[in-house]
Amino acid sequence: MDIFRSPNGVSWEKIGEDIFPLKDACAGYGFARIGEYFMYYPTEHNPPSVIGFKTYRSKDLLNWEYCGSEYDVQRDERYYSERWDELMILKDKNEDDEITYYGYISSEVRSDVGEPSCGMLKSKDGLKWDILPPPVISWGNIASHHMEVCFCEKMGDKYYLCMSGRLYLDSMGYSLYTFVADKPEGPYNPDVEMFRLYGMTSNDITWLGHTFAAPDGILCTMWLSHDEPYEIPSQSFTIAPLKLLYCDENGHIRLKYWQGNDKAKKTSDTLNIKDKRYLEDGMIKCTADRNGVLVMFDCKTNKEKGFILEGNIKLSESRKIKGETHYQSAHFGIYLESGENEGVTMVADTHGVMRTGYVKFCDRKISDYAFRDDSHCMQEMMKQRAGEYDGKIKFDCKDTTGPFGHANFSTIRHNTRHTFRLILKGDYFELYTDDFYVQTFIVPETFTGKIGMIVYDGTAVCDNLILYDMDL
Repeated sequence: MDIFRSPNGVSWEKIGEDIFPLKDACAGYGFARIGEYFMYYPTEHNPPSVIGFKTYRSKDLLNWEYCGSEYDVQRDERYYSERWDELMILKDKNEDDEITYYGYISSEVRSDVGEPSCGMLKSKDGLKWDILPPPVISWGNIASHHMEVCFCEKMGDKYYLCMSGRLYLDSMGYSLYTFVADKPEGPYNPDVEMFRLYGMTSNDITWLGHTFAAPDGILCTMWLSHDEPYEIPSQSFTIAPLKLLYCDENGHIRLKYWQGNDKAKKTSDTLNIKDKRYLEDGMIKCTADRNGVLVMFDCKTNKEKGFILEGNIKLSESRKIKGETHYQSAHFGIYLESGENEGVTMVADTHGVMRTGYVKFCDRKISDYAFRDDSHCMQEMMKQRAGEYDGKIKFDCKDTTGPFGHANFSTIRHNTRHTFRLILKGDYFELYTDDFYVQTFIVPETFTGKIGMIVYDGTAVCDNLILYDMDL
């Protein structure tokens, strides 16, 4: 067990490494605060005869005691055929204020018992556990899938079970999915409208997702990794900034910016731009066609120290073509320079779609090769967008999010003022719009520290741009 702490949920310091040995341990994610104790439930794996979790407890996180073999819990093979790890605990109260602890654990349900789900347990004290049949998931038209448990939380009068899967639906990476029920044991239904809480369509970058109670709400953290063979956490494995788990008025859970992250802010500067052509009444105003415009900020950042960029954006579509059947969404993105004429960007559009990937400025206009010569309609549309070409952008998209089926869609819409926030620390950066979490991606190794904004197919007006530096 390793232990980290943070004063702000962004910067993490290791305060304990290999706290105590765990013989044959294969997973130790199970952790809970019960009464005066911190409880820890690591799984020991010695197939085929033994797979189960043990129980440890501590009052100070540094000194741990084993609670005894009478509290070991092995997989019940009446219900479960594989796995028995990653125990997550829900603290629930009934009308008489009696507390019951429900355990949800990653395990594959026997095919003759039911559809894929997870393991389930029940306890009054967090020590003695009864194994229950798996919670029923009513998959409906959604393809059933074996997943790993991330958390289960009660918000309002609903229970939200979040599990994670790889190579599932529109995610070729690792993503988290939400199921909703009226009772802890289900039946659970996929929240189809916002099924994917977060994740990647092409990469393993964000991993798992665990929650815990804080004075200002339920916080959620995710693990981050990259640059290792597929499915293996990398040496850059780290903890993402803490986020607030939020339930909207329609009963969907999303992730939001946690105000405790503001403690990471140190010095601040108002951002200026180098090209004064795009300054108007103290705001940055940029109009671009399909070939796009890049506007660089007049600053230099340090990725090891990290920074938070905040501002307001009003993004408007061009709408120059007669009729309304082919309006192109406008696009706005934050750009990280990684070399001459190239970098990484997260681009939000006015249709609620977020695209993340690599940008390179090409030596010819997109309109030179994007459409066939005999496509009269497309050629006429391109003429309407043509003008002075400030940039010719080639975009290699690595991730697409929203707005359907994803809880982490972008909230930016046509001709409406929004806020945005970008947090960058070490190897990773992430974007929020209107305080809602959108996506995380990798900072290029060759990041120069220079940042900018990309606009195409519309007009972007930015104001109140502030850059906050962090401490190391």
